[in-house]
Amino acid sequence: MEVLKFDRRRFYLKEIFKLFTFSFVTAWICYRSRLGIIVTLPAGGILFFTDYQKECERTKERMLSSFKDAMLLLAGAMRAGYSLEQGLIRVSEDYARMHGRDVMEAELRRMVRGLSLKRPVEELFFELARRTGLSEIESLSENISLARRYGGSISAMITMAADELSEKARTALEIRTVTAAKRFEGRLMTAVPAVVMLYLWLTNESYVRVLYEGIAGRAIMTLVFAVNMACFFWMEQISKEGQM
Repeated sequence: MEVLKFDRRRFYLKEIFKLFTFSFVTAWICYRSRLGIIVTLPAGGILFFTDYQKECERTKERMLSSFKDAMLLLAGAMRAGYSLEQGLIRVSEDYARMHGRDVMEAELRRMVRGLSLKRPVEELFFELARRTGLSEIESLSENISLARRYGGSISAMITMAADELSEKARTALEIRTVTAAKRFEGRLMTAVPAVVMLYLWLTNESYVRVLYEGIAGRAIMTLVFAVNMACFFWMEQISKEGQM
């Protein structure tokens, strides 16, 4: 899956900032001590894990959207009378003019170079599927290979694949729209305990001071923090499964 990469340096810098900000703020709210970061910093890894999964999914969605656009161009070129090989060359030029330089444009140029070396076009599609690890591209590669071997309308197959990707993208967008509000509500609920503790500390410090003193108080705060993080992770996983 070498194609499905993102700017890891920028991602890691952003996540490190979020991790330490979350850890310091949570340590202050839950323990009123800098030593509380010993507990909150490892737990912040949950935030990194969920953000990493989301970034991978966004990268996959962008790649599928770019592939869909390229296949729509390819199907149009074939309907205009181009062969599959000629269509790929034409699409590489048209895609670059329409979308500029991105990952898909680089992959199309790579496929065109393969054609110049007399490599079979179905082999180039299989390699793209292997580099991306996307089942949709692998399925189309197999269909093209079978059509080249036994006969069939490759243009119709490519158009159908592009239409399926478009429908899948629309469905995913609808699901995200429906689940976005619930996910926001869930995040607000996980933030409520911290807000309540902060409010009580500011308005009636003596009422909650016992939770920041002694083994029992710190054990209770640790338990509350652990349960809250578990609920957050559970909510994120449910939201993710609902979008699949």
